[in-house]
Amino acid sequence: MPETAFIQTSSVVQRILDQGRKAMLGGTPILYIKTDSDFLIERIVADRKHPLVVLRGIYGKQEDRPLMEADNETFIRSIREQRESSTGDYCHIHFDDYHDELDEAKDLQYPRIWTIKMPGDIQSDQYQQDLKLGNMFNALEKYVLEYHNENRLGRNHEHADAIRSSVVVLYSSEVNLTPMLKTYTEIIEVGYPDEYDIRSQICTETGNPLGLARILDELVTSLTGFTEEEISICLQRIMTLTGLGDDAWISDEQKKEILNIILERKKQKLEGGLLEWIDTEGELGGMGSYYEWLADIKEPLSNSAAYRRNLGVQPPKGVLLCGIPGCGKSEAAKLTGREIELPLLKMSMGKIMGGIVGQSERQMRETLKLAEAMSPCVLLIDEIEKAMEGAKGGGEQANDSTFRRMFAELLEWMQNNHKPVFIFAAANDIGGLPKEFFRPGRIDEKFATYLPNEDECVDIFLKCMDRVERIAGKNSGMTGRKILFDHTCRDRAVLREIVQGMANHQNVRIMIGSDIEAIVQKAQCLRMPDETDSIDIDSWKKKLEIACQMVHVYGDSEENIDSIADNYIRLLRKGFLSTAEKPLFDPKQYHSNYFLKYRNKSKICMLDKADADSLRALGPYDSAVYDCLYERINDRAPIVEEIELKRGL
Repeated sequence: MPETAFIQTSSVVQRILDQGRKAMLGGTPILYIKTDSDFLIERIVADRKHPLVVLRGIYGKQEDRPLMEADNETFIRSIREQRESSTGDYCHIHFDDYHDELDEAKDLQYPRIWTIKMPGDIQSDQYQQDLKLGNMFNALEKYVLEYHNENRLGRNHEHADAIRSSVVVLYSSEVNLTPMLKTYTEIIEVGYPDEYDIRSQICTETGNPLGLARILDELVTSLTGFTEEEISICLQRIMTLTGLGDDAWISDEQKKEILNIILERKKQKLEGGLLEWIDTEGELGGMGSYYEWLADIKEPLSNSAAYRRNLGVQPPKGVLLCGIPGCGKSEAAKLTGREIELPLLKMSMGKIMGGIVGQSERQMRETLKLAEAMSPCVLLIDEIEKAMEGAKGGGEQANDSTFRRMFAELLEWMQNNHKPVFIFAAANDIGGLPKEFFRPGRIDEKFATYLPNEDECVDIFLKCMDRVERIAGKNSGMTGRKILFDHTCRDRAVLREIVQGMANHQNVRIMIGSDIEAIVQKAQCLRMPDETDSIDIDSWKKKLEIACQMVHVYGDSEENIDSIADNYIRLLRKGFLSTAEKPLFDPKQYHSNYFLKYRNKSKICMLDKADADSLRALGPYDSAVYDCLYERINDRAPIVEEIELKRGL
């Protein structure tokens, strides 16, 4: 690692040094730094410009009060003498060899730092490790007792000032201490370099070539969440494999290669972790309004460093997509990652839940910290209402308590996180989400995936046909799609006829996105497997009509229609925006206050009827769905409102 990389003390090291010195001033004999990096610890204890250990005497400018002087000449001279004699002013003790060093603390002539790397994930014999830890804790407790004897009794022998100015630095990513030792230990979080430090490190290590200016902001954003060591490793690889470091102009190809190197490094960080890397390939029809919103937030997310520096604003925090099951929420997550060109990571609550007390909460913190390290990224939390159901109680007491603590960890992080981690939360029913989730500052927008309208159904048919061709091409070893449909099969008017064929005002068959996918799949299965020619429009239309009769769609069930109406009610009353450009119902047409005002009446119309012009503009399918749901929503609204009123939502 280049020496020039760390000419100045970074904000990470400075924060640790400041917190450590304040703790020592308060008489704390042990610092526990949460890191596994030997290199970082060496930098902290050997920083000559900002020494960690300073002389702390029992007598000084104010009688009978401790004095801590960072510029004490006697101390600095003693440190120099030790360096010149190669005895060192600090020593690293192996986990197995600490007894003699700590036992000699009472005979010190000069202040000393002991650094001990604590065991992390224990791979060897658990009993032996526990035994060694117990012996170390005993030795540390004896050291703490000696340290406090010097402070409490004020003994003025030749070694008193040395032990009062010494410190034991323990380090590991996991804190493992006895209750007694925790009382006398300052636990220090390491954190990540800020954007100013990342920018300085990039410029220093690359030599700040002329071509760097073009991609510096994107580099800073992409490296946010990496440690200084990881940044240095990435930069070395980038300079080796690309032209970064030369004064030549960075081309688009080189820029893409540089960002891909960082992306590969991020993928490696996920190995064996609790986050899953999701491929963003996929097809999604409809959701025009959501597409427009994504276009607006793309730039702030992709260049969050520049926005914070130049405009003083944070990048968007996240979005909640809620609605009917099977209407494309998971596909919308892939679309989000693809459109804003960021990695898509999935958090699985099942993986985070652990069987040991405290393990679930710890793994939640680790997962969120890993998401920060992967920033900028999109973090998918699918079916979040199921994950958070336990936070409201109702199950086993221990599990409820664990869920509540996990939920509290997630909410606090969502509120306070300033890294470019964009939360994509998906839910089938917001009735399963506690009201704390909707507090401002945790998500930026709420979108509803209502039933697809006629135009969106046609879009979904086309996307499903594209997907079939793409899969067939991939399985045939082709670089592109395999042509299975004649170009006339993509005639929107013909596909609209298929959609309108589901419309019957007496018994409309309401479709969701997954129903359309099933219809396309079934229609394809009606073809012979050895067919090599692309199908023509007449044959394809007949097969789709047969498939529509064979597939049991979501709206064929009266229970599902009630569920759709309940979902609409909850989303309308909360003012969710529609992902569609032309939704059937407007949140402004739904009035929750009618329930409180007229709840004793037998019939309450809480959803206003659309105006005549709007109704005439609807196609046959949309008109039939509207009539069905309008009546069902007004019938069920008092029931849902009563439930939501009791829940306080």
